[in-house]
Amino acid sequence: EWNLPHGIPPHSPVDVVHVGSLAAAIEPATEAIENLMRSARAASTISYDPNIRPAFERDLGLARLRVERRARLADIVKASDED
Repeated sequence: EWNLPHGIPPHSPVDVVHVGSLAAAIEPATEAIENLMRSARAASTISYDPNIRPAFERDLGLARLRVERRARLADIVKASDED
């Protein structure tokens, strides 16, 4: 279970934000992760590892849209053949 009862803590601008892992693909984390990527976009380099695991995806169409949105927010995308 992924839960931050008070949301993602406020942060100062940082040099790099890395997003990846299975937790980033499961609700309720997905919206919080994308909001973090958007808020850090202006001041940070963003790297993204989709780490796609079809066995954990309920809707592959929605998963593709999520990955595409995040890839557009990222400066660096690390994807494997499996992804």
